[in-house]
Amino acid sequence: MRFRFPWFWDGFPAVLRSRCVDETGYVQQPTLEQLTTLHVLASHYHNNTIQDWAVASDGSANNVHA
Repeated sequence: MRFRFPWFWDGFPAVLRSRCVDETGYVQQPTLEQLTTLHVLASHYHNNTIQDWAVASDGSANNVHA
């Protein structure tokens, strides 16, 4: 499912954060920084952290942790 958010981009590189809420009200958390202070991560997969997305000056977006 896609989402929309009114954001006025100035053309400069930016980082956006996204998280989900499921049908039971469970909110995706914590940030990757918060999780790594508690645990050593061997992988970026299956950690349920808030996702960071880098937006480049050309408008392309990529997952920061992938």
